[in-house]
Amino acid sequence: MDASRGTIDKTVQSLSAMSGIDDEALTSAFTRLVRSTGSVKQAQEQMMLVADMARAKQMDVGAAADVVGKAVDGNVGILKRYGVEIEKGASVTQALGAAQQAFAGQAKAYGDTSAGAQDKVRVAIENVQESIGAKLLPAFNQMLAWAAQQLPKIQAFFDTHGGSIRRVLNGIFWVLRTGSPW
Repeated sequence: MDASRGTIDKTVQSLSAMSGIDDEALTSAFTRLVRSTGSVKQAQEQMMLVADMARAKQMDVGAAADVVGKAVDGNVGILKRYGVEIEKGASVTQALGAAQQAFAGQAKAYGDTSAGAQDKVRVAIENVQESIGAKLLPAFNQMLAWAAQQLPKIQAFFDTHGGSIRRVLNGIFWVLRTGSPW
């Protein structure tokens, strides 16, 4: 799947921007479909259905991927539980086509609502936080390692000078309280 990472990322980012679904959740859903289909290309073809179904049925995108994955695996009857009309003896392709018709456009329609806009902003903010975190984490880890090395020295300083520091601070607070240095 590493060779297809660019395709996967492009699909995930596009669906996330359109629907307000978290990109990590979409990536997990994509992975679930790759396991069922055995193909990145086929999984990519079903991702719109997953997003549409998730928004139409107000369900987790991972759960929608599980349903679509089970249908791809041959359990087309599962789609009936979600309101998809399937003719008896329908093939996987026919059942998925019926599901696509039943849920078509729901992810985009949700993304165009106020709630969808809020979800898009939430996902964008999370992505910025992740990006900043990824850049700052190495420096933060270095800072923590340095602090861990310094704590024994700080403790030793306060063990030695704590009484003097306390007396000086008490004097400062006394001056502040009384308004007089004497």
